[in-house]
Amino acid sequence: MMEFRILHWRRGLFADHLEPQFDCVQVNGRAKPIIRSDPGRWLNRALNLRSGNYVAANAVSIDEVSRCLEPFSPEVILAHFGYTALYMLPVAERLGVPIISHFHGTDVSLSLKRNRWYRHSLKNCLNRFSACIVVGSHQRKKLIELGADPNKTHLLPCGVPTDEFTPVQARSEDITRFVVIARLVEEKGVEISLRAFAKLSQRCTNLELLIIGDGPQRQALGDLANTMGVADKTKFMGYVKAEEVMAILQRCDVLLHHSLESFDWVEGFGVAVAEAGASGLPVVVSKSGGLVDLVVDGHTGFIVPLGNVDAMVNAMYKLHSDRELAREMGKNGRQRMVEQFDSRKLSLRLQKVLLDSVERLALPASREPMSDN
Repeated sequence: MMEFRILHWRRGLFADHLEPQFDCVQVNGRAKPIIRSDPGRWLNRALNLRSGNYVAANAVSIDEVSRCLEPFSPEVILAHFGYTALYMLPVAERLGVPIISHFHGTDVSLSLKRNRWYRHSLKNCLNRFSACIVVGSHQRKKLIELGADPNKTHLLPCGVPTDEFTPVQARSEDITRFVVIARLVEEKGVEISLRAFAKLSQRCTNLELLIIGDGPQRQALGDLANTMGVADKTKFMGYVKAEEVMAILQRCDVLLHHSLESFDWVEGFGVAVAEAGASGLPVVVSKSGGLVDLVVDGHTGFIVPLGNVDAMVNAMYKLHSDRELAREMGKNGRQRMVEQFDSRKLSLRLQKVLLDSVERLALPASREPMSDN
């Protein structure tokens, strides 16, 4: 027995319907989950040799999921993550509705490199999707290299609700407060940010570092802060609720986000960077994945080479020593988030992609809607 969860909107209400309908339907029979580890997955792969989609739902799952969806009479299916889209592809084709694959991160980085079945399936089926959506320009480039149609591959970042974030006000404290908001794992590069902070502390005394988040590196990072002599200036705050993060950002001056491309993982978007920008904070980020889409180097913050502690220190020093520069970059960052990354504006663009896919199904190929990329 599986639970099939369906999030659905009525046509025409995408942007303003704040409480979309959510239903849970029990899937009976021998339906299998999207990610399978049972021996039966090999038989399923063999049966899908002709279609080239080795991640597709099996016959029983297609029947069951189709049965769940039919009462809703969907006009288009939006499947989050490439795995889900490949699994749902035969269901969409059974129902005769377009399916859009929304890629987010590991499905265009780690999974592509490590799972040959997923990689071959995606390459074989990309152009059976009505459209593809990615959250970063690096992901769009990767899909096009795999064979996706550029006109049907849309860059739609995750976005940030900018109206919920208040621009920081000038503070009277004679201290520069840096903040890191991330899971404490190797790929988030918190160690690089901490080392840069410690090195900057050798030149400047009035500094503080807040680290928001938790994870397996917590103890090691605490030990490193002690070893480098900045334990008294570094505050590990652990997990913090979203509304509390907004308040903490009001007491900070610069966000640090030095993602690394470890274990075949690449940063898809960078929610913390977007939220800091919406709060009017300048940012220092690494040159990785979707971070370079968010930040304009020298205008809203600084982009530094991967793993380069000294470059990180230099960028941090510029923002610490020149408060006017920091304020101007923060102001520019806020404006950029409002104009290009506001979640309400992006939801309207998503609505257009969905409705264009419905329209495309009914139009001759020569009259298909054009991409906005």
